[in-house]
This record gives sequence, C-alpha cells and structure tokens, in this order.
Amino acid sequence: MSERIIRMADKDDKNYIHALWKKTTAMPDLFLEEYFKNRFDPRKILVLESDGKPEAALHMAPHVMMLNGKRVMYYYLMGNVSQEALLEEALNTASTQCLVTVVPVQDDIILEAYGFTRTYNRNRFTFKRDDIRKYNTSRVTTAITMGQCVDAYNMFTKTFDGYQLRDETYFEELDRSLQARGGMLLGYLKPDGTLSGYMTMTVEPKICRIDEIIYLDGESLACLLAYAAGLRSTVEVYTSEMETIHPIVPNALLQKADGWMARINHEELFCYAYHLEQGLQQKGIDVFSKPKYLNQKV
Repeated sequence: MSERIIRMADKDDKNYIHALWKKTTAMPDLFLEEYFKNRFDPRKILVLESDGKPEAALHMAPHVMMLNGKRVMYYYLMGNVSQEALLEEALNTASTQCLVTVVPVQDDIILEAYGFTRTYNRNRFTFKRDDIRKYNTSRVTTAITMGQCVDAYNMFTKTFDGYQLRDETYFEELDRSLQARGGMLLGYLKPDGTLSGYMTMTVEPKICRIDEIIYLDGESLACLLAYAAGLRSTVEVYTSEMETIHPIVPNALLQKADGWMARINHEELFCYAYHLEQGLQQKGIDVFSKPKYLNQKV
C-alpha cells in the first residue's frame, strides 16, 4: 500500500504540481503558465503526497474584502479542491485564521457537504462585431495609471457590499500577469482625463476575451466593448450574473459561466462581528456579488 502524507509544498514540487493541475483542473493553460512562472510560492501550497510525488495540491492564500463597512479576512483555495483529505486539512488551517473560505465552483456536491454555498456566478456574453454599433473608441487606451484604476474600482464598488479590496499593488500585479499572458489592461478616459472604466482583455487568434470589465456609465462600457470588437470579429465578455450588456448589445448570446462558493468557518462569530442575521449560509453569503447595475443605452 502506498504511503500518503499531507505536507506543505517545496520548490521541487513545482513541475509536478504544474502537470497535475493541467491534467486535473479546468484552469486555462495561459493562466497556469503565468502562475508557475511568476507567482508559484510553495509556502502557499498544501500537497497530498503519494509514493513521494504530489497526488493533489491546493493553493491557499488569505485576502481581504469589505463587508458591512468592515474588513474581513478570507482564505482562497485553488487547485484540487475536491480531494477531501486535502480539503479537510486546508479548512482546518483556514478556520484558525479566517472567518470565511472561498473556492472556485467545481464539485458542488462535495463542497456543499463541507458547508460551502454558491455565492457568485458569472455570465458569459458572446457577440459578433456587427452586433454592436460604431462608437468613438479613440479614448480607449493602455496609458492609464494604477491609481486611476483604484479610483474607478472604488467608485464602482460603492453601489454594493461584499467586495475585494484592491490597491495600486494589486493592479500592478494584475498588469504584469496580463502582459505575461499576452493580455492588456485598457481604460476609457473622459475628455477631462478621468478614468471611467477599464477592462482586462486577451486577444486570441479568433476572439477577444474580456475577463473583467468595470464601468461607471453606459458610455464607458459601450466604448470598451466596441474597441474589443474592432480587434476581432468575436468578443467574449464576463460579468456577474446581476449585470447585462444587452442594452448595448441586444443580440449577445448569454450563457452561465464559472463562479465561486463560500463557507463561513464560524457563523455565530461572523454574524456577531459584522452585524448580520443568523442563518446567513442558508440565504447565501454574497461575498463577491456585483451590483445590480443598470447600463443605460448610449
């Protein structure tokens, strides 16, 4: 019988974990390449070892979000989250450090058994170049500062509760990550130079993929989408399930995409600390919910 142990990763596990996640998870190849090139940190990875080699691995890292006007530390897990022995060990660690644990949606049945609830789902809109009318995209540019991105994000998140805190360092790392994957951080500037929207975009041979788009008005959203349509004949854009681009692109095809699940590690303490009603798990904890933002026609 093979010996199985759970331990923290070391630098020699890097290639094994890369190959493992490429085979056993839905993470895109470009994301994996960038992660293992620039962000791999064995101190943040828990490994289930069998016969001296990683059989499963989980990335574990603390992050901060705002909820009810207060900061809350949450643990983010990524990788082989459906491996129960590894998941249990990670949850034990998370429970001693954070009130909330968040994972990407994978195996709902297994995760629900450990108290996880779906909290945020994303929409995927796909449209053709001819589906969007012509807009002036001359003010769409990469010449934006990280401080401008922080200001735009903070303005956007004023309309809802439960959002991740972002600072200039976050956007600097995001920009480096995008460039490593051949992507871009693009913004839309008003005539006075104010940044009123930005998007993270990768240009592939046949499609422009917008993984995140933040906007303060319908004009900004429309011009960013039109810019992407000018680069490729097909555009794929991801939003929260509460948002829609249909007022601007009525013929866009809507499909449900990925999402996240969350678990309150100490519900009574969590609700007391953040002035929330008991039974929050049953209602769903909207830790990453986006606003019900109405995009006016432009």
